[in-house]
Amino acid sequence: MSTAGPTTAGLDTVAVHTHEAENTVTAMRMIALVAVPETVICAALTPAIATFLHVGYARRDVLFNMDVDLTEVKPPTASELSRIEEAGVSVRRGTIADADALAHHTATHWSEVWGRETQIALQRSPPSIFLAFADNEMIGFAAHGVTRALHFGPLGTVPQWRRIGLGGVLTRMALVDMAASGHRSGEIAWVNLDAIPFYSRCSNARLGRTFWTMTRKGADAGQHPLP
Repeated sequence: MSTAGPTTAGLDTVAVHTHEAENTVTAMRMIALVAVPETVICAALTPAIATFLHVGYARRDVLFNMDVDLTEVKPPTASELSRIEEAGVSVRRGTIADADALAHHTATHWSEVWGRETQIALQRSPPSIFLAFADNEMIGFAAHGVTRALHFGPLGTVPQWRRIGLGGVLTRMALVDMAASGHRSGEIAWVNLDAIPFYSRCSNARLGRTFWTMTRKGADAGQHPLP
């Protein structure tokens, strides 16, 4: 399970949010400065989306942010913790001593982007990442506060250790930690369609902002003048 699902796990993108692009000129400047094959744009920014479409991008996917009322999130139950413990899994807050193991884990199973983000979370005081281990190996993590204080993610568990409730335990440990920091609400960023039921079930998250993943269609894309 990942916070944004497999769709965004490997993307190296420019995200265009409301405060970053308010008109087509700003969007065009971003295209000129950062020639990326894919970009993620808030669907509320109609002029920016229109501009990207005009210069040769196409919508590949739709991602969703989900809003969480942190005052309603409960810690993992004793039965949930017992279930993963019986499977041989332990979970705890990360420490700086985990840096090398975490780097190896993300390099093996996830993307460079997630590798950078999880290391940022590990450097927080206290670290804003929770780790799962089995057979002396790291098998999953959940982080928060990486790019924005109210953002949850990334979340990842390796496939062979799913279906035991580990993703839900890690998610709620991180969300409860956000609440303990004084936040009353949180946002799960860039969730793909398949992950919506998971977050709804484990944290009562609700759909919020919508984003388009847009892909450059051709080598000459981005060269068209504004109409």
